Amino acid sequence: MADKWVSWVIVIVVIAGLGWWYWSSHNKTMVSMQQAGQYSAASTTGGSDLPTSASDTSDAAIQQDTAAVDTQISSMNSDTANVNSSFSDTPVPQSKL
Repeated sequence: MADKWVSWVIVIVVIAGLGWWYWSSHNKTMVSMQQAGQYSAASTTGGSDLPTSASDTSDAAIQQDTAAVDTQISSMNSDTANVNSSFSDTPVPQSKL
């Protein structure tokens, strides 16, 4: 009877070990401390995307920056229109193979 218990415990430990191995080998979000040290945080204080420098306050620079902002906003409006049109897109029926 004791041999039966020992064999069942061994089977359970082996199944638990295989389950842990499968979970850890397929879980890609786990990163070791050494791997985590290789990545640095992105800088959130990046430069401006505007064509003139931040210290240039002339009227020409302001108009150039305003034109650049208008271009960026109009491209965002175009992107928004494309996203909105995709919501009303009708699905294409699939053929059976």
